[in-house]
Amino acid sequence: MNETTNYQIPTTRYQLKPGLSLIEFLTGFAIIGVIAIMIGSVWLAHSKIYSTQSATIDAQSASTIAIDEIANQIRESNGVVYSCLIQNPCESDTSGITLVLQVWPLNASGVPFDPGSNDPDYIVYRLNDPPNDKNFVKSVYANNTTGSTRKELNKKILASNVDSINFTYLANDGTTEIAPGPGLTETAQVIITVYFKAETIYDRTEPEPIPKAKKVILRNKE
Repeated sequence: MNETTNYQIPTTRYQLKPGLSLIEFLTGFAIIGVIAIMIGSVWLAHSKIYSTQSATIDAQSASTIAIDEIANQIRESNGVVYSCLIQNPCESDTSGITLVLQVWPLNASGVPFDPGSNDPDYIVYRLNDPPNDKNFVKSVYANNTTGSTRKELNKKILASNVDSINFTYLANDGTTEIAPGPGLTETAQVIITVYFKAETIYDRTEPEPIPKAKKVILRNKE
């Protein structure tokens, strides 16, 4: 009867051990890298969209606040003028992009008083230096010769990222437009239009400026 003999293969130092091979490790690492890049790209895109939308909302809010501030000042003013007088020079409006308001000076108690034949105080709204500077600014010119205690301002920024502004002047009937110039003293209503520059969202064409408008009636016009 024949007997079968089993021979055990001797163990050597070159025998494979359990675990990942170099190729398997590199393949897994590459897959993880691709997934990380995809997730990172999605996160970056959403982050950029969020930041640009937030900036646009901030610009809209600032423009709304600026328009409301101007509207309140128009109501409290004594009228719209073409320019400040020679004794108190400032900007003038020849194309509807600068608003010049005359207001009564303030006494030591902060109460408005009639300056009589003297110049009043002036408040001016405009873009700082278009088209290079997109800041919507306010300047206040006080007539110190009347003893006015009104605080002067030099180009205080009311809103940034403003593409353009326009002031439309209307007569008492609310429909007849008055051209910028000396005839602005007849202005009874003002339409304020501010075009703020919306932010460009990721990989999109730059959007058109968005307008915000408000019609205001002068209360104190004589």
